[in-house]
Amino acid sequence: MTTLLPDNFETVSPTDSDARLALETSRILASRKLGKKTSVRIRLGE
Repeated sequence: MTTLLPDNFETVSPTDSDARLALETSRILASRKLGKKTSVRIRLGE
């Protein structure tokens, strides 16, 4: 599912779990050869 951000939105600080997820995701993405792709889909599961 694609999520679009509105033009005006409130900025909030990430939670500790949000920060851990962002760090883990960025490490996974950095290890991938994405080439010239302009978008990437990420599916999260429990």
